[in-house]
Amino acid sequence: MSIDIDFDICEQVTNTLNDSNFVEWFNGSKVVDLNNKPMLLFHSYYDDNGHYDSGLVFYSNDLGYSSEFGNTTDVVFVRLEKPFITKNGYLRKGDNSLITLKEEPEEPANTGFIDAISFADLDYLKTNYDGVISEDGFMVVSFLENNVYKVCELHRQ
Repeated sequence: MSIDIDFDICEQVTNTLNDSNFVEWFNGSKVVDLNNKPMLLFHSYYDDNGHYDSGLVFYSNDLGYSSEFGNTTDVVFVRLEKPFITKNGYLRKGDNSLITLKEEPEEPANTGFIDAISFADLDYLKTNYDGVISEDGFMVVSFLENNVYKVCELHRQ
């Protein structure tokens, strides 16, 4: 699978990171890399809406992983100030306590990020938090569309 890039993505990302409006918008976000810089994320999809049945949009910091889910990829930054944090497939609050699940997964030790979200009480999460982020930053979900800053779109053939 090849990625058809008709622009210099690095230049677009650099321009975004240097834009004062973006810097102001992103200020306070917890979705940062190991250098405390905005983390570049990817969301791939096959259809026009790019959402799962739950209405949630999942983002990953791994383009290769994201590309497994579609031939169109949004390149974005996500701003979360008050996220839930997952650890080992469990959803945890900022204070590291486990959230209330609407039901227990069959194999909680093997529960991944997407599965953990599907078992969570989404009404509770959306009321109290602006998104969910995995402890390693590999996966992110934003509950608010205005918390996503789209840099560009990639298309694969």
